[in-house]
Amino acid sequence: MLRQNKVALVGVAITLLFLVILSTTSFALSEEGTREAQDDCLYYFYGEECVDCTEANLLVEDLNKKYPNLKVKEYEVYHDADNLALLSNYYNAYNVDASQQQVPVVFLLRTYLIGIDSMNDFLEQRILLNTDSTCPSLDHDEVIGILASAEPKNVMELLNFASITGTGVGNTVSNTSMAVVLIFLLLLIGLIKDRDKHVDEDQRLSVKDKKEDILRNSIIYIAIIYFMLLISGLGIGSFTFFSNKALFFSRFIALYGLVAGLVIMKQFLFEGHTIPRKYLKSIIPHWRTFRHYATTMWGFIIIALVASLFVAGSWDGQYQLLKKLLVESATLRWRVLPLFLWHNLLLLIPFTIVFAIAFWRLKKIQKIEGLNVQEHHLKLLVFLFASLAVLLGFFTLFYL
Repeated sequence: MLRQNKVALVGVAITLLFLVILSTTSFALSEEGTREAQDDCLYYFYGEECVDCTEANLLVEDLNKKYPNLKVKEYEVYHDADNLALLSNYYNAYNVDASQQQVPVVFLLRTYLIGIDSMNDFLEQRILLNTDSTCPSLDHDEVIGILASAEPKNVMELLNFASITGTGVGNTVSNTSMAVVLIFLLLLIGLIKDRDKHVDEDQRLSVKDKKEDILRNSIIYIAIIYFMLLISGLGIGSFTFFSNKALFFSRFIALYGLVAGLVIMKQFLFEGHTIPRKYLKSIIPHWRTFRHYATTMWGFIIIALVASLFVAGSWDGQYQLLKKLLVESATLRWRVLPLFLWHNLLLLIPFTIVFAIAFWRLKKIQKIEGLNVQEHHLKLLVFLFASLAVLLGFFTLFYL
């Protein structure tokens, strides 16, 4: 009797195991059949620089893998005028209000989903429930749409005077921008300190000469920086190598400006040498030679050319979008160019302020009688600029 019960229990267990395996297999086959049966057709519109579109791209890619028979057509609209026109046609056909015509968006038969949130919540469900594999059409009587926050369908809506001004101001105080301003400031200090200080008294530069040198060299320096930014934006030449070294460049210049500013301030406030005397004999002659050539017109030109290669290395966001449209989009290039020129013009504000202070003070000092009094005011101006160099160096080194 006991033997018969054991046999019966084994039989029941085998039967249950068989039913579980059968049901699992059937479910798997059913799920696989469901996936194979999903042959919906959808049109997906996105923008390359659209932030939400990055997540939407991954969602569409995952659904395409999960449902291999899904027919997906993708259209990039920020850099393709034909795709943008097609998107506008679909929005008009689906009676979407102009204020809601954004990306990312998916169109299915009689359905549209705008924004990544609506796509995450409803796209797969819509694919599973749909039984009609017809592709979206521009001829519909009734449609259903779900809206969520998204981004403009036209890339030019991202680029306007206000947004570019904000971007330009932000880039003006970037680490590389501040480094190039710091170089300019140190060059002006070299000019004001008188690069010919150690020659005879009657051969030294007068305040008038210094003012004229600062006017000429400042215009040259600023013009070269602006011109090189324009060249970079138009894609003429590659500055990738220098852009990759932009962070090191800005840190090095910031540290140099910080130390140089402190040395100059110490010379103004205290008597004596900042650097131990035993090193001065080898350092000072080379330093004076370097300062002499660096503060000439050709020195300004060469330094500006080199510094400009690094200046845009840390800029991103809308500046990179502007550059890309300038180089790649023939249809938008002339609409983008004024915005690009305005953005770069904002970079000149710090240079203009520094130059205006130097020129204005030298003009005032020129009217003062007495060489000793003039020399004192020149030292005060140098001290002011040295203090500014310390602040810029510290800010760039530790906060940018």
